[in-house]
Amino acid sequence: MGEVEPLTEEEMLIVSVRASGMGTTSRDDLAGQALAARRRQLFNRDDVEELKGLGCLAEGRQGRLVEHECSARNEAELMTRLTRMVAEENADRSALLDWAISTDPVLTRADRGQLEEMLGRLFSERAKAGDWLEQPDGSFKQK
Repeated sequence: MGEVEPLTEEEMLIVSVRASGMGTTSRDDLAGQALAARRRQLFNRDDVEELKGLGCLAEGRQGRLVEHECSARNEAELMTRLTRMVAEENADRSALLDWAISTDPVLTRADRGQLEEMLGRLFSERAKAGDWLEQPDGSFKQK
C-alpha cells in the first residue's frame, strides 16, 4: 500500500499541466482545490497531531478524522479548534479524493466508497502508537 506524502514541486507542476490539458474547467478547479487542500493540511498538521496526542481526534474507518472523547474537551478554545480541524481536514481529504478520481483514467465516482475505506486502513496503519482508531463496530481502540 502507498504512503500519503506532501506533493513535491515537480508533482504540482505535473498536476497543473495534466489538468489544463484536459480542456475542462472542472478539472482545473479540482486541481486548484486539491493543491489548496494539501497546503492547508500541511499548515494544520501540528494542530491535528496535538489534538490526536490529547486523544480528542481519532482516525475513522472511512478515511476521515472523527472527534473522540477526551479530558481536554472542557476547554472552550480547544473545542472550537477541534471542530475546525475536523471540518477542515475532512474537507481537504475529500478534495484530494475528488481530484484523484477526476484525473485517474480507471477510477469513477462509484469507487469513492472503496477509496475511503482504503484511506481509512492507510491512516490506521500510519497512525502513531497511542492514536485512537475507529473499529469496525464503531468503538475506538488505541494503537
